[in-house]
Amino acid sequence: GANIGIDVVTDIDDIKPDYRHPNRKLKIGEIWKKTYPQLVWFAEMEKSDVVKKLLKQGANVNLTSSSGDTAILMALETLNLREVPLRSLDDTLFHLLSEYPHSKETMNRCTDKKRLQPLISAVQSGRPDVVDKVLAMGANVNNRGLTDNQTALNACIKMIGIAKDPKRYWDSVLQMQITPEVLDSIRRANSGITGFTQEDQLQFLSAQNSDPKFRQNLGSLTSFMSGELDKRIDNKNMRLIASQLIEIGADVNAEHAAPVKGYTPLMLAAELDEVGLFNKMLSNGGDPRKTYFCNNTKLNVDCWRIADYFGSTNVLAALKEIEIFFPENDEANNYH
Repeated sequence: GANIGIDVVTDIDDIKPDYRHPNRKLKIGEIWKKTYPQLVWFAEMEKSDVVKKLLKQGANVNLTSSSGDTAILMALETLNLREVPLRSLDDTLFHLLSEYPHSKETMNRCTDKKRLQPLISAVQSGRPDVVDKVLAMGANVNNRGLTDNQTALNACIKMIGIAKDPKRYWDSVLQMQITPEVLDSIRRANSGITGFTQEDQLQFLSAQNSDPKFRQNLGSLTSFMSGELDKRIDNKNMRLIASQLIEIGADVNAEHAAPVKGYTPLMLAAELDEVGLFNKMLSNGGDPRKTYFCNNTKLNVDCWRIADYFGSTNVLAALKEIEIFFPENDEANNYH
């Protein structure tokens, strides 16, 4: 009925809250109309005073936009260190919304296109207190999200790697092999602008890469990102968050498609020489003999080989101590 009425809006500056009908929905946009519960819309706009009043009037925190956005996710994205343009990092909205009970479904929902989900957004805030709260609200530590379908622990360790060496991270992104997963990520991130099939994505990439202006712009963007991200990420906090996730049961051997198929959070920690986290993962079921298949060398690669290749001296020393407990597996093709 009127309580769940839908207003069609073409000028977003004209949007006024309807406190009498707190769950009213808005259709926003000229052509691609997206339906928002007004609570979600005003959370995305960071109107915390409006959100507060709507909540007091009984707005339902579990309502979603037509693409799966929720108010709590919008509040968490406001804290996201990795969002461009840079976000305000104002936690007012998060504190407001997190006082209300949310369904488990809401706390584990992924958006349709970019596959954003609350726990990974919380991790990307770089704040252990926010991660704690989101877990307490019902987020599943092993739920996957983002366009490359990763766990919160993997996203956390990746951020540690970015903060340690932003240039290396962005160089690796630019040199990434074009796999079906990468093409799907591009499609999801661009909301149809690059077309809808894998062939469309390949044509788009090919056209962009042969455009000198695009290459120049990409270079400017990556240097801006590496500078800004470097300043915003505090690795002391990121390590605390990774520890939190490991302690409550994050799967340290979970296989991912990126940077290469079969890579795990334990492998990522070995690569980055994060010996504290590496040892914590070993104590929580980490298997350093688990391998991924390297297409270039045609070898099965375990943590010994990864640590050796990346010169991770601290992790290599830790592995030396435990080698006796993890006898080498002949099929692993390793050289020790």
